[in-house]
Amino acid sequence: MTIQTDAARTLGLAALTLACLAPLACEKKQPGASLGGRSSSTSAPSTEPAAPPPPPAPVALSPADLDLAPGAQFPAQFIPVDESAARAIAALASAIALGDADALAGMIDRADAAVLEHLRETGQWDDATAGVTVRVVAVEPADPGVRVGLAIQDDAGAYLIGWEGAPARGVWTFRSLPVESPAAARAADLDGAALALMDIPVPGPEVQDAAPTRPPVEENPRGRRRRTGTGLGG
Repeated sequence: MTIQTDAARTLGLAALTLACLAPLACEKKQPGASLGGRSSSTSAPSTEPAAPPPPPAPVALSPADLDLAPGAQFPAQFIPVDESAARAIAALASAIALGDADALAGMIDRADAAVLEHLRETGQWDDATAGVTVRVVAVEPADPGVRVGLAIQDDAGAYLIGWEGAPARGVWTFRSLPVESPAAARAADLDGAALALMDIPVPGPEVQDAAPTRPPVEENPRGRRRRTGTGLGG
């Protein structure tokens, strides 16, 4: 009988061990729990999922990305982060540098397009854009678009013209701004120029017909020529 009792105990211990190895089959009783009840187990604290990292900051395009025409310059420090704005400004500068009136007419407002058409008909447009260098020298935010300063360099020196552009249904349109133009020998000398608006009345059609494409040139006391007034876009 002793052998049977020892065998029963051994089998009983083995069964208890196997049962405790099974998940949730054998739970540790907490102090104060009743003999017949199940004790509560302590669960690991839940952890919130980590927040995703912020998206990388947008990076402005390089001048090589903008398909600039020969004679058009867009220094990297003036390229806006907004790609659509950067490409629209590059297209504006390129159209003027090429003397491409058709391309320019498609990106300016109706009032400026009418002036441009008059300049084409009189031949002033070709004269004004022959051999010029057009450099983007200022880009300022202007809700909902941008203000742009273009330095036009020709044989007489460089002068500043201003434009304001905004997108509408994915298409950018620019209108000319009358800005003050400091005297400069080279377009690069106007880098970072402030786009100070001139307080002048808006010309009527009869004034526009007589307006020159470039500011007239006069001699200053030192014998150096400088421009006064405004031209298309200025």
